[in-house]
Amino acid sequence: MGFLEKTLKGIANYITDALYSERYASQRGLLQILDPRVKLMCILALIFLAVWTGSLRVFLFLLGFSLFLAAASGISISYYLMRVWLFVPLFTFFIAIPAIFEAVTPGETIFSWAMYGININITKEGVMAATTLVLRVATTISLAVLLTLTTRWESLMRSLRYVGVPTVFIMIMTLTYRYIFYLFSIMQAMILSRKGRSGVKQSAIRNWKMYAPLIGALFIRSYETNERVYMAMKARGFGGEMKYERPPSPGMVSVFFIIMVFMVCLVVISNETGVFR
Repeated sequence: MGFLEKTLKGIANYITDALYSERYASQRGLLQILDPRVKLMCILALIFLAVWTGSLRVFLFLLGFSLFLAAASGISISYYLMRVWLFVPLFTFFIAIPAIFEAVTPGETIFSWAMYGININITKEGVMAATTLVLRVATTISLAVLLTLTTRWESLMRSLRYVGVPTVFIMIMTLTYRYIFYLFSIMQAMILSRKGRSGVKQSAIRNWKMYAPLIGALFIRSYETNERVYMAMKARGFGGEMKYERPPSPGMVSVFFIIMVFMVCLVVISNETGVFR
């Protein structure tokens, strides 16, 4: 598969994955019917809890809780697990491997073998440290994926205003997400047009020389689009700050979800600190 085919496949996969995620956000599940502000605050609370704790039992409990939320929200468990475990936790696992050896984490040896006259020891403390790191990353990613899968992008951006995110950042993210698909369609049309004119198979160097001007052309098109969008916003009264409609008050389901998450946090904190024992 050449450069062109890989590029087109990457564009198609990105758009397909984004549209598939939007389909989940349109369903009538537990997380989808929650107020976006409540959902954002509760998910962030659970993420901070996962970062704060070091208990394997808490990680497993939060992972099980996230699976329950995914199932209650109508998300395919296989798709959800693939999004959670496909890259980042697996990559973290390979990063954490050196921590299991005695040279990095001294402690009680649980396994040892000799290689070329050198004793290699695996310690209990090292295994615990590596497992904790992998589970912490998996837990935080599973919760973040739940938030993005069950929330429309516009609703998520509006909710960020209530946690102190600057308005400029929200505006940039909103416009970027909205027009990235437009730029992808332009790039796809440009690549297909160039392929239709080339006809025969080209070498790698020839391909780079051929497609390098497309990068510059795409940059110019994106700059021109940026100028047109800004002028259109100014013509409609844009004064440097995006205006949002006042959101309705959270419903009873959102209130019950707040209570449920609060109880989860209370149980975990009690288990970790013993304050309420």
